Amino acid sequence: MKDKPHVLLVDDDPYLVELMSLILAQAGYRVDTAADGAAACRRVEQHAYDLIILDMQMPVLDGLGFLSWLRGEQKSQIPVCVLTAENREQTEERIRQAGADWIGFKPIDTQVLLDQARQLLAG
Repeated sequence: MKDKPHVLLVDDDPYLVELMSLILAQAGYRVDTAADGAAACRRVEQHAYDLIILDMQMPVLDGLGFLSWLRGEQKSQIPVCVLTAENREQTEERIRQAGADWIGFKPIDTQVLLDQARQLLAG
């Protein structure tokens, strides 16, 4: 039996992290969390992830900074789902250029996110 896909959930909202961790675990994922981009960088250096779910607006290192580090310095191809409450027109192209594989706008339907995660993991 294949191991459960390993997901890194990066968000500074503790309520959202708790809720999404539960939803992802119930959907069959192993979930690690990080409260900001800097903590996420440390996690990525220590563990192998199959998928990253990333918020944009966070303290210390924001989502765009983390994504730039992941795609640039790390040269990582880990699929990244970005969740953001930012204005779509102002941010979508900038986030795609930074290397996001999918962008969801908050509030997000969790089933849509789970479906997208499955698609990205399937390759």
